[in-house]
Amino acid sequence: MTEPTPTNGVFAKAISEEWIYPLEKTPLLVFRPKMTRLITALRRLLVNDIAHDHGFEEYVFPRMVPEEVLAKTGWLNNHREEAWLVDPKREFVFHPDNPEETAGLFVKDSSFPGFPSTPLPYALDPIQCVSLYYALFNKTLEHGKWPVKAFEYQGGWSHRYEKMASGLLRGVEFLRLELVWIADRQKADDIRTEVLQAAGHALKEQLELKIQLAAGDSCFEEPALLKYDKFWDLKDVATLAQQAASIDIVGTYGASESIEIGSTGRHDSLPRRFQIKLKDNGGREISAWSGCLGIGVTRLAAVFLSAHGFDVNKWPERILRYYNQAGKKDD
Repeated sequence: MTEPTPTNGVFAKAISEEWIYPLEKTPLLVFRPKMTRLITALRRLLVNDIAHDHGFEEYVFPRMVPEEVLAKTGWLNNHREEAWLVDPKREFVFHPDNPEETAGLFVKDSSFPGFPSTPLPYALDPIQCVSLYYALFNKTLEHGKWPVKAFEYQGGWSHRYEKMASGLLRGVEFLRLELVWIADRQKADDIRTEVLQAAGHALKEQLELKIQLAAGDSCFEEPALLKYDKFWDLKDVATLAQQAASIDIVGTYGASESIEIGSTGRHDSLPRRFQIKLKDNGGREISAWSGCLGIGVTRLAAVFLSAHGFDVNKWPERILRYYNQAGKKDD
């Protein structure tokens, strides 16, 4: 198993230092105690500085959603062949020599022979927040009940079945902090600007990473597919937010490689497809808009280790404190 080229050896170092353990003949990874402590520390910093500081409450979104629900997002129109469909009634059989085609539980093609037509199979949610929209399906939120501000950390699957990214940089089955909000358009824009600024401060000032912003068109692209016309500084976030429906947070990996570690969007398409509406303070029905900010914590860990190395005593003070606390028993 190798990282995409060019690489600075972070993946190989994580293996040799026994921070991670790759499962033989599979793309899967086991995070050993030191990597797990780093992930826990990064999660704590991000949740505190972005989610809690801006009024988000923690939810747990189901990992599986009915295929018909995922279809409402429009994602299946373009990516059906990449969907990981789940049939709970089929016996799970794992084939380590061919894990991407494992029979039984995970099936990549909805036309797979023997797939039941009723009930519809489930899909592993590739964008993590679909179940929140599903919970609000065909509902009108009274004034005072919005904005909805939720975050979830349990992780998610990427937009695609990746063929080029591997190791810590891949998106499939990776850990992700996802913030989702639903409000009117102005408030949705304001929240996106606020959380982007908070994320930028946490990554740049607290974690001491080199980051930039860019107009994007997807979530968590494979590194080899990233193409940006222009990079923006954090101070330009308000201007960029007016120009781009999707904004990527891009970190420097190694000497010069650009890695997307976060992505944020705002749109009216998902509330519209799930028939979610709002009422203003006068009782008038208005359109709902939603936004999201996803930070790939696994990718962030790779970028952090690339910048600061594996000697924990040389890490920035706050993340070192969280790392040490993660290894101690609570009182």
